Amino acid sequence: MNSTTAMALIGLVVTNPYADAVGVSIWCLAAGITLTVVMAYGFFVSSLLHIEDASLWKIEIKEL
Repeated sequence: MNSTTAMALIGLVVTNPYADAVGVSIWCLAAGITLTVVMAYGFFVSSLLHIEDASLWKIEIKEL
């Protein structure tokens, strides 16, 4: 069993009782809000904003 499969199984074991108690829709809403916040945060991280800058990686780009 690889680590991805183990994490998925642990996630299902942990969240299943909560999903049964409060419903699945609240988990979808929580996941959507969490992903939106993380993606919005990505717009403010300077390393992600400049990920395509060649000077950041010390690479010389030569034209053909």
